[in-house]
Amino acid sequence: MGGKFNEQELKDLVNSIDGDQDITEEKIRKLRCMRCRLLDEIHQKQQLLDKVDFIICKFKKERSVPKHGQSLK
Repeated sequence: MGGKFNEQELKDLVNSIDGDQDITEEKIRKLRCMRCRLLDEIHQKQQLLDKVDFIICKFKKERSVPKHGQSLK
C-alpha cells in the first residue's frame, strides 16, 4: 500500500474486516495508513487550489489597474 489513495484497497480491507470477528491491530493500522495517505492527498490538492486562487486574484488585480496613460472604465 503506497502512493495515492485507492478506493478499491479500502473496499477490500472493509470486506476482509466484515467477515472477520477478530479485528486485529494490523487492520486498524492499515486503515490509519489509508487515512493518512488520503489526508496527504487532500493537503496537496488544497495547495494546488490555493495557487490557482492566487493566480486568479493576481490576474483580476492586473486587469483592474489602469496602465500608464489609460483611464478607468
